[in-house]
Amino acid sequence: MKRILGLLFVCVLSIGVWAQQFKQGELWYEVTGKKTVQVVADPTDSLYRQMEQVQVPKSVEYEGQTYQVVRLDDQAFRYCHLMQTIQLPEGLQEIGFQAFMNCTQLKEIRLPKTMRRIDDMAFYGCASLETVYVGKKITRWPDMCFSDCQRLTAIYHAGSRPPKYCKMSFFNCPEQITYYRIR
Repeated sequence: MKRILGLLFVCVLSIGVWAQQFKQGELWYEVTGKKTVQVVADPTDSLYRQMEQVQVPKSVEYEGQTYQVVRLDDQAFRYCHLMQTIQLPEGLQEIGFQAFMNCTQLKEIRLPKTMRRIDDMAFYGCASLETVYVGKKITRWPDMCFSDCQRLTAIYHAGSRPPKYCKMSFFNCPEQITYYRIR
């Protein structure tokens, strides 16, 4: 019985540590693993909306521990209408659901080579988005990923062929989006 209670205590303690949120610089983070964090939405829902330029660091320190930034959480930068540029670090692997939804001033996105997954509607409504750069690990555009990106005209891709797309991946986008292969 003591062994079971001890194991239960360790599990609960681990979950509590991994769910911690903290602010570093201008961004909020959530611990997701022993050495990983994700950028989360601003809990005040006002700080991010004032930012024109965002730089996501490769790693952050919190309570004496260094964490690698591996994900942008669901809706992390949603409705950041003033955001014009964002710099994403190598090591970032995922962009969550609606992460950049309606960032109407964002003109270009350069996804790091380490990016493996983009969730549905990640860039939905980014009306000024013109150019996307993506590494070869992205093999599929999810549902409504770029819907309502009415100025999107160029995608630069490092893979041998463009990512597959869903019927609605580019809904209400220009009919002519040109893919360019980069090495």
